[in-house]
Amino acid sequence: DVYAGTGFGAWWRSHRRSAADAVARLCAAPLASAATLAVFALALLLPL
Repeated sequence: DVYAGTGFGAWWRSHRRSAADAVARLCAAPLASAATLAVFALALLLPL
């Protein structure tokens, strides 16, 4: 790869999955809270 001389390619290959997991976790937290709020709002509105 392009970064063979720097060792960056090997570092990136070994950390790519954990980086993707961190990004997914960052994206999932607001989505989960928004879903929780939506369910809560629906539960409040259903009796009406």
